Amino acid sequence: MIKMKHTPGPWRAVETPYGPIDIFGASAESVVTVYRSDSRDPVMRRANARLIAAAREMYEALRTTSANIRSLGPAGALDDVPMPYREWLKVVEDALSKAEGRS
Repeated sequence: MIKMKHTPGPWRAVETPYGPIDIFGASAESVVTVYRSDSRDPVMRRANARLIAAAREMYEALRTTSANIRSLGPAGALDDVPMPYREWLKVVEDALSKAEGRS
């Protein structure tokens, strides 16, 4: 499994009085700033910030899910994992691949 090099979490979103929303890591380091989108919709900006702030936890949940699905087959043999688990595993592992920069 790939060792991720992202900022340690948990991450949190903090709305600033002047508009942007900052995402901070566990040591209060800035991860990213979410500025207004083209639509200038503050509801969308907050939703985007919450999604980004949850990304690290979602990544860990996908890694756990992948391992749990793989454990359904003997010794990790994917061919022996029952359907629809193989389809779910593909979706999970495609997302992990994207997060890890493999796709």
